[in-house]
Amino acid sequence: MNHISMVTGATGGMGLETAKALALDGGTVVVVGRNDEKGKKAVKKIIEVTGNQNIIFMKADLSSMQEVKELADAFQRLFPKLDILVNNVGVSLSTRNETAEGLEKTFAINHLASFLLTNLLLESLRASGKARVINIASTLHKHGRLDMEDLQFKQRKYSGFRAYNQSKLCNILFTYELARRVEEDGITVNTVCPGWVNTQLGNDRTLTAKLLRIPVKLFAKPVERGAETAIYLALSPEVENITGKYFVDKKPQASSSDSYNSSLQQQLWQKSSELVGSVCGNRIT
Repeated sequence: MNHISMVTGATGGMGLETAKALALDGGTVVVVGRNDEKGKKAVKKIIEVTGNQNIIFMKADLSSMQEVKELADAFQRLFPKLDILVNNVGVSLSTRNETAEGLEKTFAINHLASFLLTNLLLESLRASGKARVINIASTLHKHGRLDMEDLQFKQRKYSGFRAYNQSKLCNILFTYELARRVEEDGITVNTVCPGWVNTQLGNDRTLTAKLLRIPVKLFAKPVERGAETAIYLALSPEVENITGKYFVDKKPQASSSDSYNSSLQQQLWQKSSELVGSVCGNRIT
């Protein structure tokens, strides 16, 4: 296959496994990460495992909306289209941190980066004719609650778990709203719960939170299995025309009742557009 694909957060964990699978299928794979050394190692590993030489590392710290914008610009200068976009990057933080642009970091990385990057790459996705977008969410979205006046926990007491759960609900709300908006463009948009996966997510948490993760790590899936559904959605002919769905173990399932609230989907889109517009000038309509 001569597809051109991009995977964010692809220097390790599920992102790296997804990139490997895309490389095995042929075409060009763009590996996105924020660390040069890890990026080079990931590219070398993918080439060694797959034999595919068309692996490119693009450096971007996706906590910065300006760097998201620069990533999209750099991609579009190099490639005429984008066939597969996997928004995999994610963090889980125990304390409230702000990015250099003044955005709450969990919300910025887990939601706003994917929101902005995907929208900036829409013309590239349309040029594919049958592009696929896959957003990595979590079953924890079912515990997510959105306060549209305080999405960044400036007023509410911050909890790493609440912030993470909220960001995963945002992933699904964004998926459904985007799927509706691009339905006529030959672009499918789906979201995935990979299940409990043994990744580095949450390793920067407090000691108590790390201790709570011990049983999760003991019984968690290896990253290879965690990536299976995202890979399935990226490559399988079985889902070529399926869009706006939440997948678990390669099967569409019902997400939370809040996630289907069209008013909430549109409100989040509007708020997200305002936030990215305020920091990097790209107001998404």
